[in-house]
Amino acid sequence: MVQGFGIFLVIVLLWPYFVLFSAVKHWDFSFFVQWAPYLLFTFKQAFWSSVISLVGGIFCALGLLSLKEQKKISFFEVVVFLPNFLPILFVIFAFLKISHWFHFSLYGIQGIVFMHSILNMGLVGVFLFHRARVDLTLLSYQAALDGMPWIRFFYHGFLRFFLKDFLYLFLFVFTICWASFSVPLILGEIHGSTMEVLIYQKIKQEGDLAQALSLSLLQMMILWSLYIALSFLKKNLKSEGAFLTPILLPKRLFLIFPLGIVVLLGAAFIEALWSGLNATSFSKEFFLYLLPPLSRSLVVSYGAGFFILCCLLIASMDLKGFLRKLLLAYILPSGALLGVAWIFVFDSPLLGMIWGTGVTGLLFLFRLGGEGLLEKLKDQVRRAQILGATSYQIWRFIILPQVLPFYGLLSGLGAVWALGDFAYSGLVSHTGQETVALIMESLLLTYKWDLANVLIAVLLFLSVMVFLTFRGLGYVVARKLEY
Repeated sequence: MVQGFGIFLVIVLLWPYFVLFSAVKHWDFSFFVQWAPYLLFTFKQAFWSSVISLVGGIFCALGLLSLKEQKKISFFEVVVFLPNFLPILFVIFAFLKISHWFHFSLYGIQGIVFMHSILNMGLVGVFLFHRARVDLTLLSYQAALDGMPWIRFFYHGFLRFFLKDFLYLFLFVFTICWASFSVPLILGEIHGSTMEVLIYQKIKQEGDLAQALSLSLLQMMILWSLYIALSFLKKNLKSEGAFLTPILLPKRLFLIFPLGIVVLLGAAFIEALWSGLNATSFSKEFFLYLLPPLSRSLVVSYGAGFFILCCLLIASMDLKGFLRKLLLAYILPSGALLGVAWIFVFDSPLLGMIWGTGVTGLLFLFRLGGEGLLEKLKDQVRRAQILGATSYQIWRFIILPQVLPFYGLLSGLGAVWALGDFAYSGLVSHTGQETVALIMESLLLTYKWDLANVLIAVLLFLSVMVFLTFRGLGYVVARKLEY
């Protein structure tokens, strides 16, 4: 059974390569010189996004480390991580509004870097927070007994101690920002954009699949080299220790920045909702117009979430680790080329959106936390094998009850991201109006803010509903399996 599920997962991941390579009759590297500005722009925005995310993440981690009560820690973890949790379209829409309030431009490289930093610094902060609670506790207490000032401990005990972690996080965020599609697609300028957007333009505007696939091959080689470096660094990040709070790493003052971001997002949402309610006529025709894209959005969201959940569970069945290595090593050809591969074979936009957003979400979420959880269960699995348990018994009674709650949470995140996707979905779409996110994108690009103000509230409500569904499903089923 495990082999059958494994073959299914391998086919799901690898078939786009066979379709694309068979469709291209020749490779076109003749315009390599023309790629240089896009390559340089992609590197610059990924580099500065990673630097600012790392610095902001350090401040967020220090703020979290100043908290003592678990309820406050849990609350502020949500606050810090919130921009990464929300649909990308909501965050872009909110900060476009904020940019109008404070009269600054969010377009071009500064807007892309700003948005990437807002999205990723919470992820960096939460990661460093948990690392510091495990590794710096005893060192912090010893330094306090010796009378070391906190600023000195911050430099010698935090910055220098976590140098490898900083490099790992820098490369991790760098790969995310390098392959980013949605943010540069909206905020990028005509003469300054990324490799991913250039691939999209080659397909959507010029119909040149040969050049698009050649570009994608170059991008995959770069990403592969980054993932090799990440896997090497990750081997040196394992740690064991007490889960306590270091006493020499304050300050709550650092929590002002993530709190400020959440307050601004909330203010933008309230202002958008208020102006949208005043400017929109909620007639019968309006609800009839909104109902089909709402239902299709939910189909895509729940479909992508269940796809991610099933694939994560399939990966957890493989005790030998082949499927985990495949998910860690697999590189998407490109978000745009995924859409092309789907169009070549199938003619179903909704299924294409489910598959595309599901695959992209699966790879990120598995690397984010799915693989790490399976790694922690290795000792339990080894002891069960020594005692003679079968592979099914190990998966059913040891692995599944422990991974299901967290995998439900990850699937909920993936479902929320699928709900707000417009970049990949726009490629496989027939009309560009299938989902709420696609309608919102067209409204933003044409500066029709009134209806967009209403739809952003709808999108946020659906996101909360979808996330709670998967999170609750994971916990409920896991509890049932324990009896």
